[in-house]
Amino acid sequence: MEEKWREIYTEEEIKSIQKIEVESLKVFIKLCKKLEIEFILYGGTLLGAVKYQGFVPWDDDLDVALMRKDYDKLIELGPSLLPDKYELQHPLTNKVSPFSYLKFRRTDTKLVEYSLHKLRMNHGIYFDIYPLDNIPDDDDLMYDQYNDFSRLAKLFYYRQVSLGNEPVRTVKDVVKSFVSVCTSIFLRLIPHKYYVSKMYQVMTRYNDIFTQRQGNYFHSKPVNYFYGIYPLIEVQFEGLTLKIPSGYEGNLQNRYGDISKLPPEGERLGHKAYIVEIK
Repeated sequence: MEEKWREIYTEEEIKSIQKIEVESLKVFIKLCKKLEIEFILYGGTLLGAVKYQGFVPWDDDLDVALMRKDYDKLIELGPSLLPDKYELQHPLTNKVSPFSYLKFRRTDTKLVEYSLHKLRMNHGIYFDIYPLDNIPDDDDLMYDQYNDFSRLAKLFYYRQVSLGNEPVRTVKDVVKSFVSVCTSIFLRLIPHKYYVSKMYQVMTRYNDIFTQRQGNYFHSKPVNYFYGIYPLIEVQFEGLTLKIPSGYEGNLQNRYGDISKLPPEGERLGHKAYIVEIK
């Protein structure tokens, strides 16, 4: 079986996307220095740094994370310091965004997923920026918080994006499209500000107490945490010297299992692009 990503991108396209993301990351590094904030590599980018000293070969985005205080500072002050061609896209900076976390966009490019292609926002090639909050050490409390946040994030997404954007080929698709459009309209009766505020409250629920876990719930399972961020460790990523948390091994094990083994060929892919424009 051929690697799945090759059905989406040519070798030249994915290399070009990765190159643009590294260029954007360099801009982001300068921004963080101006703001005196610190970030770590995260998610698939953390895996890539540890295993490949660069991108996982089929990955088409970057992931970084910041502690909550630095993350909030970035949202508040970052947009005014960005050079042309870049956008910090978050519900607080762009009310069209359906995502409950930050995206760093290169605005003169496009990487559009089909389900989002009707949204009137910039769809530039991006990388993701996540907050790190305290996660309760008690598993029952963790699952409660995870469920609360996941529910809100899904409702917010459905509010912002009508699933009627999906192709309509059958009567079942027509019914599904009608229901999803109605759901989106209904959810829009609740103000945008309410969703954003409520998600923030849930995510930061345990930030005033000490916990051994720091992480977030932007994952299909509540395993996205570290037992210890500091001291940070320096690693190489695409020729850059960047930092990862000291507790990275447990996080990667939780997310990916045995990282010494490659995933099945059919699972080697990033995001399924509908439109790609590279300048």
